[in-house]
Amino acid sequence: RLFAGEKPREKLPIAAVVTVYHRNSHADVIVGKVLEGWKQDGGLGPDLNLVSMYVDQIGDNDLSVALAKKHGFVMSKSIHEALTLGTDSLAVAGVLNIGEHGNYPTVPETQQVLLPRRRFFDEVATTFRKCQKVVPVFNDKHLSCAWKDAKHMADTARELRIPFMAGSSVPVMWRSPSATIP
Repeated sequence: RLFAGEKPREKLPIAAVVTVYHRNSHADVIVGKVLEGWKQDGGLGPDLNLVSMYVDQIGDNDLSVALAKKHGFVMSKSIHEALTLGTDSLAVAGVLNIGEHGNYPTVPETQQVLLPRRRFFDEVATTFRKCQKVVPVFNDKHLSCAWKDAKHMADTARELRIPFMAGSSVPVMWRSPSATIP
């Protein structure tokens, strides 16, 4: 809420690090709210500004390239570039780490997909170390399917004092009936 004479702050710049970006992917459900509002219809959305995105696998049904053209964010060739915008300094105020969907190896016994959440997180942490600065990181879903990787991510976040949160994209999924989020 703004008071008389108070100017709204500029939207905080964020980077998204995603496995894939297609319609109804986790990247679309989360980043789509930043780009196009809560209902993804151009209305109100999070008070954030996506400035860059790294996409690990761009497939035939990719939306990220067209969205970059439409919204003016940078399609980065690496996670480091997404966080620094190609400079020597951290250029974002937060990171969305969305490792869900894509063509990745599976565990033979369980067929669980080995998504690169830890690799993404480690590359983010490496950039934080190089820049000697950290910003909040949101990890979509659980940290990893392997306890040692999840523990490594939590321990690294604690060591570097990274504000770190993980959770589901379900709370920002389509709602029926529609709900207004304050």
